[in-house]
Amino acid sequence: MPYSQAGSRKQAGPPIPKPRNTDGAIEDLGILITAAYGLDTNWMEQGSCFNWGSNRPGHPTPWQVAPGKKYNGISGSELQKYALMICNSCDAQYDCADYAVDAKMIAGSWAMPITQLRWLQGRSDAHDLIDMARGSDVPVQEVAAHSMDTCQQSDQSSTMSM
Repeated sequence: MPYSQAGSRKQAGPPIPKPRNTDGAIEDLGILITAAYGLDTNWMEQGSCFNWGSNRPGHPTPWQVAPGKKYNGISGSELQKYALMICNSCDAQYDCADYAVDAKMIAGSWAMPITQLRWLQGRSDAHDLIDMARGSDVPVQEVAAHSMDTCQQSDQSSTMSM
């Protein structure tokens, strides 16, 4: 159906729920869809998290939880730590990290904590760091954490010398 006729089409199924604060800004949605369109997702089936999902609404996987929320009495931050331990030994973690950088993911755990991912997304050498982790067979989150700390220390020392 041509785009101009889309408004006359009846909506099938229930309405799409309004995004929550944890979903990011709604204006980011178009950017995210565009960024992820056409990216290779074949690696996902090799991920330790593949098919982990819950079929029960409101019961996210450990990779999808909000850190400040509780799930069946367990904090989201504890569940994220568990998910990231699984990522550390996952064969798909490097492809996962590459995908998250290219797709501009803004939520969830993508082979590393979201704070590391957001830092990595701002780097021109993001894929080089991921490839370095892959080539050394080191968890990508360890390389990201070390690189992030090193850059922050460098920034602090250059600020102090002014």
